[in-house]
Amino acid sequence: MSTLQPGRRVAFDKALLSSDSSDDDLAPGRTTPSDAGSGPPSHRLPREYRVYRWRWLLLSSLCLVNISNGMMWLSFAPIPNYTARYYNVEVADVDWFSIIFFLASLVVGFLSIAILDTFGLRVSLYLGAGLNLLGSVLRYLSTLDPIVCSSVFSRSGFTVAMIGQFLTACAQPFLLYSPTKLASFWFGPKERAICTNFASIANPIGLAVAQLASPYIVTSTERIPMMVRYSSSFFSPSLIFAREKSLHYLRF
Repeated sequence: MSTLQPGRRVAFDKALLSSDSSDDDLAPGRTTPSDAGSGPPSHRLPREYRVYRWRWLLLSSLCLVNISNGMMWLSFAPIPNYTARYYNVEVADVDWFSIIFFLASLVVGFLSIAILDTFGLRVSLYLGAGLNLLGSVLRYLSTLDPIVCSSVFSRSGFTVAMIGQFLTACAQPFLLYSPTKLASFWFGPKERAICTNFASIANPIGLAVAQLASPYIVTSTERIPMMVRYSSSFFSPSLIFAREKSLHYLRF
């Protein structure tokens, strides 16, 4: 019966160890040979994650900004007649407040994915929150008397509101595509589904709130500014505390 020579035996053992080490590094839930000891692979302990309570603050901030973004999307849709009279436009022109979101998603959607993968979660959240806040400010400015009552251009208020609506629409892809990245960076394996679910349904909740609240608030043309103030994004600055990664392994 043939046996391996001593030199070949050592090389063969090293090859086996290197193959085991490379296999263990494939999945984040598996451990390296130093953790497993001499037992078979089925008895190896899974990796443990270290998470921080800060993750819930960031998740709450993202949910609030998503809700405000959804509210600004459909805030004018339930009250087209009041909006048309207030901004001195046709009723059909009010539909552009909603249509512009679909157009912006086609233009900015792929760009937001590239920025999220290239520059990370923090930059994506900063862009989404910043655009959302700037858009809400312009929407509010469109209701001020020097703009909406301008004698130079009778539709100046509508133009300023549409610019703000466009910026808000550009912010939406950055906010909608961030939950999965947030879950993978900040939450443990058993919490990622919860994180993704809460952050994803926040925008539809904002849509529902806008559909219910706008007709209740706006009972006359003079109450349009009040509705715009209530639907503005006051929560966008909360995402300034966003960090890139916070998930660490306790054992490698």
